Amino acid sequence: MDVAQIVRMQRRHKLRLDATECRLNEVGITDGEMGLVAPVIARMVQLRVLKLRGNQISDVGVAPLARALAALKGLTSVDLSGNPITHVGMQHLASSLVGCATVQHISMNRVQLDLHATEWKLNNRQLTDADVAWIVLLLSHGCNLQG
Repeated sequence: MDVAQIVRMQRRHKLRLDATECRLNEVGITDGEMGLVAPVIARMVQLRVLKLRGNQISDVGVAPLARALAALKGLTSVDLSGNPITHVGMQHLASSLVGCATVQHISMNRVQLDLHATEWKLNNRQLTDADVAWIVLLLSHGCNLQG
């Protein structure tokens, strides 16, 4: 990966390494761009909230993102809703959140999980097989869904 490309991507999206919140909603991030953004996100050690809603991130783009998230020990919230992510991408993400000591809220497509609440918001829709797979993966990786 070209360092110059990463620097351009960092400048384009105004990613500050000392930020506690990163909002990249609906900016058209593709899988290829996520490969460039993810290493920057991994270096944002103070990051607490990551919002990537409404982009073009699929299972391919979630893989580098998942590796980046594993490095963020203070992350509390991740929003990936509105991206074409299937159970395959969900598995990458769940694997990166093993133990998820600080993550409290994850939004992905129709499911919003508040990891410290007693109920899950489903946006008035039934769970799909992919949604159920996501929840099972989180449970199997040690996430406490009831706080």
